[in-house]
Amino acid sequence: STFIEEYYKKTNKKARLYNGPQQLVAFAKHKGDEDAFLFLDEANLSDFQLNSLTSINRDQPHLLLNGEYVQLSSKHFVILTGNPK
Repeated sequence: STFIEEYYKKTNKKARLYNGPQQLVAFAKHKGDEDAFLFLDEANLSDFQLNSLTSINRDQPHLLLNGEYVQLSSKHFVILTGNPK
């Protein structure tokens, strides 16, 4: 996440970083000109269900959150990091 923040500062691009699965809803509902990143650290070790993200890799990326269909834009990015078990 630090790398992303530093890169965007150097390039003068705008970005909003959402850390952790607890910010999934805020990330999905992000609007505006800035890029939105959902950063999931140690995703392979967490209780977060990664299969809930399968719809982000479709022609019309979206998330289904508590029964609500939320369309994602080309400004939404998800970064997963992991460590060996």
